[in-house]
Amino acid sequence: MLKAISTITNALGALNYKGTWNASSNTPTLADGTGAKGDYYVTSTAGTQTFGGLQLFFGIGDWIVYNGAVWQRVEGGSDGNFSNVTMTSTDAGAAAAPLLDLYRDSATPAASDTLGEIEFNGEDSAGNKQQYAVIHGSILSPTSTAETGQIHFETATAGASTEKMIIGSSNLVINDIGAVFNVRIEGDTDANLFFTDATNDRIGVGTITPTVKFEVNGAAKASSLSVTGTSTVAAVNASGTITGSLSTNGLYAGLIVTNGNVGTAAYAEVKVGNGNGNDVSGLRAIGSAYTTSNYDEQDSTVLIAYRQNLNLVAENNKDIQLWAGTSKVAKFAFGGIVTMGAYGAGTATFSAAGVISSVSDETWKTKDGIPTNPDAMLQKLAPGYWYYNDEKKETFGADRQLGFYAQNVNAAIGPEAAPEPEEGKPWGYYDRSVLAVTVMSLQKALSTIELLTARIVALENK
Repeated sequence: MLKAISTITNALGALNYKGTWNASSNTPTLADGTGAKGDYYVTSTAGTQTFGGLQLFFGIGDWIVYNGAVWQRVEGGSDGNFSNVTMTSTDAGAAAAPLLDLYRDSATPAASDTLGEIEFNGEDSAGNKQQYAVIHGSILSPTSTAETGQIHFETATAGASTEKMIIGSSNLVINDIGAVFNVRIEGDTDANLFFTDATNDRIGVGTITPTVKFEVNGAAKASSLSVTGTSTVAAVNASGTITGSLSTNGLYAGLIVTNGNVGTAAYAEVKVGNGNGNDVSGLRAIGSAYTTSNYDEQDSTVLIAYRQNLNLVAENNKDIQLWAGTSKVAKFAFGGIVTMGAYGAGTATFSAAGVISSVSDETWKTKDGIPTNPDAMLQKLAPGYWYYNDEKKETFGADRQLGFYAQNVNAAIGPEAAPEPEEGKPWGYYDRSVLAVTVMSLQKALSTIELLTARIVALENK
């Protein structure tokens, strides 16, 4: 508010109005030591100028008055220039005081109206006035008895004021404009307790370099976990029970759940839905507490494939390996070779080197004759060298092989040795069938050799 005229005239003498003055460009030009005492201008354009060795901010309506030596600012407009402002209230009680009331007395209040601002300005390296931060309130809804509002926090980024946070009537929004604005919350000892990576749209707990949408560096625990995809509708509760239903095709999983609902087991389970609310296939790993009599070892983990077969698939030409503790039980190589672990001599089906032996117990079988002409079968066999064709070389190898065609084994020995496969499947044959025919033919040859030897000896004795 403009100081009383009498106060000014008492200090300066007669006043002489000179017109309006642009404080931003100092137009007309005013300088200390120039002018007549009592000359004054009214500020028409706000700005900052230096007089009497002080940098002064002039708002619209302020006066600039010459005291005979320097020009001085006299408050007269809506803006003030104060080095320090202290608001003190000596009121006792719970009432809010002191009170700074920013009141926009509008006859037509509307949504998005700004109610007031607190600006934090300073100069940049070029001497320009720069707004570095601002807080302002606005109206969301001016409807009587249903009024809502919000407060905005902005800071300067690359020279421009950008909104970083909004506190609304029912929510708190950070980075509403979608700028590259990271949020980091520190704990007592963890400087990166919570971090949002705005550049990559990721969240890290205990890390500022999350590699996926949500990453936790440390232990994580959930009382209820829902694993969702495009059509997942089930979850695992605290006791390990899978809840919800598969109303659409989808996947749900129980992940390392202790004291689950399958017996008293710790288990992990994956199911796939058929779109009708039923699971059609899945896999379950049963832990140490499982006591169902279907499984011999209670301290083992059992994989159960229910409703469909269990298929183990290794992609990218990799092997499938089975391990028991630190010992390799078996390896199924990409090329089709199966190598078993060395279980130790004396077992029913494996040698000390891990070679599978055929189990052939006479008490389990009923003999149904023998081949009547093994020599003819053996003569029809056509062993030879061969390669896999170009289509299969990459899968099974390009080296030359020695062996049989299953089709030839079928023609020579019969379907017992090489049964015809299903449509579209490759042929195969049983080595033991070829071995049996070979042994029979050799036995017959040995008998013939023994007979001829006896005759030769008899002739020699004559």
